This record gives sequence, C-alpha cells and structure tokens, in this order.
Amino acid sequence: MCAFPIGSEVASSLVPMAGSNVRPSSDLASSFWAGFAADSLPLAQRFAWSAAAILLSGMLILGVWVSSRIQQGVVENAAVSSALYMDSLLEPLTQELASGPAISAAASERIDRLLAGTAAGRRIVAVNIWRPDGTIAYSTDKSLTGQSAPISAELAGALMGTVQTEYQDNHGDVSAFEAKFNMPLFEIYSPMHALGTDRVIAVAEFYEGAGQLQRDLARAKWDTWIIVGGLTFTMFSLLYGMVAKASGLIDQQRMALEQRVAEQVRLTAESDSLRQQVQHSSRRAAELNEQFLRRISSDLHDGPAQHLALALLKMDDLRPRNGASERPEDQAAAQALSVIRQATADAMREIRNISSGLALPELQKISPSEALLIAAKAHERATGTPVRIDFQPLPPRLPLPITICLFRFAQEGLNNAFRHAGGKGQSLSAVYDGATLSVEVADGGPGFAVEKLKARTERLGLTGLRYRVESLGGALDIQSNPGHGTRLGVRFENPGARSARA
Repeated sequence: MCAFPIGSEVASSLVPMAGSNVRPSSDLASSFWAGFAADSLPLAQRFAWSAAAILLSGMLILGVWVSSRIQQGVVENAAVSSALYMDSLLEPLTQELASGPAISAAASERIDRLLAGTAAGRRIVAVNIWRPDGTIAYSTDKSLTGQSAPISAELAGALMGTVQTEYQDNHGDVSAFEAKFNMPLFEIYSPMHALGTDRVIAVAEFYEGAGQLQRDLARAKWDTWIIVGGLTFTMFSLLYGMVAKASGLIDQQRMALEQRVAEQVRLTAESDSLRQQVQHSSRRAAELNEQFLRRISSDLHDGPAQHLALALLKMDDLRPRNGASERPEDQAAAQALSVIRQATADAMREIRNISSGLALPELQKISPSEALLIAAKAHERATGTPVRIDFQPLPPRLPLPITICLFRFAQEGLNNAFRHAGGKGQSLSAVYDGATLSVEVADGGPGFAVEKLKARTERLGLTGLRYRVESLGGALDIQSNPGHGTRLGVRFENPGARSARA
C-alpha cells in the first residue's frame, strides 16, 4: 500500500535537509571564534569576528525559522484552497457513504470523468477516498479500492474535520508510488461532510503536482534570505563602524597612557638614582664631617689647650714667694693674676670638653650595639646618672655613616634627657626585626607639647640630628606629653640592603 507512509517519508526527507542548512553555520561560527580567540588582534577586528559569528548564527536561525514558517503558511494556504476546490467537486459524489459502505459504480465513473476533464484533474495525479474505518472506497488506482490499512495520523486528523497536508519533493526517500511521477508531490487529506451537517463521512486523499508551489516557495525563501542577510549586514556595518571609531580612540588613549607610564617609569628611575646619589653623598659628607670634627678636636687639644696649660704654669711662677705684699699695687696685681689664672683654667677645661665631645671613638671595627653602649657609658661618666640599657640582637655590622649616626643620636638624646629631665628614668633601647632597625632614648621628665616644639624652630641639636638621620634614609620621631616624659626614636628600613646599594 503506497499511500499510507507518505507522512513519515516526508518527515524523514526534511530532517537531512534541515541539517544541511545548520551545519555550515556551525563550521563558520567555529572559524569566527578561532579568529576572535587571537588576543593579539585589535579590538575592532576581535569585535568583527565575534559580531560576525553572533549575527551570522542569528541570521541563520532566523532565516531557517522564517523560511519554515513561510513554507508552512504557503503549503497550508495552498492545501486549504485545493481542498475547498476538491470538496466542491467530490463532496456531492460521496454522499452515498453517509448511508452506505461504498460508492456506486456510477458515482465512481462520474469522479473519473471529473478528474479527467477539468483543469484541477490535470494537476491531480492520484485520488483515494477513505471511509472512517480505514477502507478505501474509491481510488484512481482501481486495484486499491476496497483495501484497508491502519489509520495514519494525517487520516485521523482529517476525520476530525481538519485539512491535513504533507509536502514531498523528489529529493528524499520516496516509495515506488511517488517515484513513478518523478515530480514534487503535494499530499492533501480533505474531510468530506454529509450535506448540511458537520459529520465527516469520508476523507479525500489526493496528490497534486507541486511544481508551481515549489517555485513559489523557492522565491519566497530567496526573498527572505535577501532581507535577513541585508538587515544583518546593515546592523553589522553600523556596529562595526561605531566600534572601530571607539577602538581607534581607545588605541590613541592607550598609546598616550603607555607613553605617560614609560615617562613616569623613566622619571621614577631617575629619581631613585638621584635619591641614592644624594644618600651616598650624605653618607660621604657625614664621614668627612666626622673626620673634620676629629681634626678640629685634635687641633684644639694639641694647640690652644697646650698653650693655655703652659700659661697656667707660667702664672704659677708669678705668684709671690714670701707671702703677700702689703703694698696696694701688689695686692691688686695678685688679685688680677688670680682672676686671669681662673679664667685660663676655665677656658682650658671648656676646650678639653669641646675636644672630647667632637672626637669619636674608633667606630669602624665595632658593632652598632657596642657603639650605643660606648655612648651610654660615656654619658654616665660625664653626668653621674645611670642609663637603663635594653638591646635586642642587632646586625653585627652596619655602614659606618649609620653607625656614626646612631652614636650621635644616643649622645644627643641622652644629653637632652639629662638637660631637661635631670637624668630621671633615662633609658636607651634598640631592636632589629630583620627589616627595620629602631633605637629609642626615653626619660621620665616633665615632657612637653610636641606641637609647640614643631610650631617653633627645633633646637639646634635636634635639627642637626634630624637632617643627619633623614639624609641617610632614616626617620626621626619625637613623642612627648606634659607630665609623661619624652621618647626620641630613630628608624632605618633595611639598613644592610641600603649599605649594599651604596
């Protein structure tokens, strides 16, 4: 029975056709995304690849969907038109099925003549009239008349009163019945009603040549693809134009930013180099200054101090040997000589104190802990006040300028603690955590308001100490409050690395 499986054959023929339309879009999309994945491409080109892939995929999906809807609409409209026309011809001749199981021979002959002598008949290649029980009551192929078959989905739908249609071309798998016509076939199931009622008494299944329908569908699909493709290209062109313009602006800004960054890197490198040169110069200046102070100390000790000592010895020779003279002029001379001798002794003592303050111990070969300890012990001997020592493990060696700076810091801090706090609660502490070296001098004196000190010019000793510390890359910190003592601290970050760069 050749007519029954038409629906399934049509469905099987449509599946590969749809697949052939979808697979090229997948191949194109994969190539687009491969281009998009190239991060070295400019922004506009990457957008072109991605937008082309997205828009092309959307165009293919939309085009296939619209084409299928157009085909469905055209086929359904053509089917309804053909069904109405055939109903007007065949329905009056099938009324016998309303009361009986078969169509009479006379009615069959009239159907044959009708199909052979009309324009519609020339388009119709085969007709089957089905009874509701699945038996063929009439067929242009007389060998099929009276045969029965399972009711197909299309036949069942037509028995429910709805026109059913299937469009079949000659590109799919067709049976021998369709293959002998060698043309696209348009299969229609049209319900036949009892006159004056909605009762379905039969279904007319007829095959119509679909050459014109195929041409109409091809033209409609072609127009659809042209419109969809044109819209897609227009949208792509507009979007690409905007993105290309923005990409050009971004490229310009990126180049300008890269130039600024490169200039900033260059300036930073120059600044770092100049800063290292300044710190190196400061260290050298500190070394030369200490050498200069040492020489001044030596000159004071070996020059004026020796001359004053000689003058004191000679003054002793001028004192009366046999007691004081009674003459007024001798008494006045003796009194003046005593004043001169006391002033000379005071001047020599001051010179020696200045000389000892200017002179440094030998710091090149000692550790920072030993340098700080020497400063603390010298302060204890000079002032007679105790200094509490708290040293954590410190680096065994530091650059000489930093060691000298720590020694001078301890000297100045302890002198200030003695001068302003009377040596009360004075302490010297140092700690090193592997990255930061911190030294602190504290006292339990009356303290002061740091803001007021900063508002005024710092004392000469603190000012010189701050310059010395900051020139070596360190930081000086003063903490004090009235009634809570004072803490003077110095901090160096990575002093060993700093010396290595120097």
